[in-house]
Amino acid sequence: MFFATPPFFYFENRLDNMSKSILVIGNGFDLDLGLKTKYSDFAKSCFWPKVNYNSLPIISDGCILDLGDEPHNISMTDYIETIRNFVLEDKTWFDLEKELLNFAAGYAFNNTFSTANEDKIYFNNLRLGLHKFIEQEQKKTSARIDVDSCAANVLKANCFDMVYSFNYTDINQFGKFLGLSQDIQCHHLHGDLSNNSIILGVNETKLAPGYAWLHKTSSRHYPSHDVYNTLKDAKDIIFFGLSFGSIDFIYFKKFFQELSSGNAIEENSKQNITIVTKNDDSQSEIKDRIREMDVDVQRLFEQSHLEFIITDEMNDHIKLDDILFSLKNRMMMKRMGIK
Repeated sequence: MFFATPPFFYFENRLDNMSKSILVIGNGFDLDLGLKTKYSDFAKSCFWPKVNYNSLPIISDGCILDLGDEPHNISMTDYIETIRNFVLEDKTWFDLEKELLNFAAGYAFNNTFSTANEDKIYFNNLRLGLHKFIEQEQKKTSARIDVDSCAANVLKANCFDMVYSFNYTDINQFGKFLGLSQDIQCHHLHGDLSNNSIILGVNETKLAPGYAWLHKTSSRHYPSHDVYNTLKDAKDIIFFGLSFGSIDFIYFKKFFQELSSGNAIEENSKQNITIVTKNDDSQSEIKDRIREMDVDVQRLFEQSHLEFIITDEMNDHIKLDDILFSLKNRMMMKRMGIK
């Protein structure tokens, strides 16, 4: 049957989608719960792969020495372990996946096939070590979650139609400790602790020959997802604990670009977008990273009800509680069939 205009049920489904609330969580969410799951924490743990530190290259002024124009093999072990040494000495933060990208998209172009195979073994050991490290942290923290944290309050509200997680941890395990009787529907974008399925690596980009296994999509556990359409159709979106770095922002780039560059949106049609982060510094960094993805931040504020919540500020805890209270009431009305 041909419809000159979309049928009524299309509009009904569209309106139902536009009432949905979505939660997107990153490692800052787990940190707020009380977990110690930074890559720097992993680097200091006993789960980091054992290597021969005497074989590491000489370093100068915090950098691997310039090797000149001659082809030279630098293994992934050399590169990552040198960076890890600085983390251990200076207690600095680092992004393991970003460093893997720097290596495979730069240094590794001089490497041989045999070096790439050796690097794959080291990478798999990193991934397995990270799995064991996160697994232990989840077990340790489940019984001592910060029940008054913003992240705990978000879980207790249980007012989202969908949760997208960049973390490997099981939020339902934390939810049970907090008294939730109903599981939260959670879609893990990078795998989880079940079936040894965590995904470590980089997004689709040009890598040195022999390093395609480093792409996240090379993992057999890489899931299909519809993040863009889900966000586009949602009424309320909360991003909690994401750094919005280039590795993860690819999931949201199209959504933010279209929202900030499209036609003016009427006030009652604007989406409610809340970004929860730790402090003013991380808020500024997030805005800078969004700008780096060619998104007009000022226009983003104009095209949506965009708000930042700072977990270090107690007054912002009240703001977040108000948002959660509103979402929970709307969820209860939907479950009762009241639109």
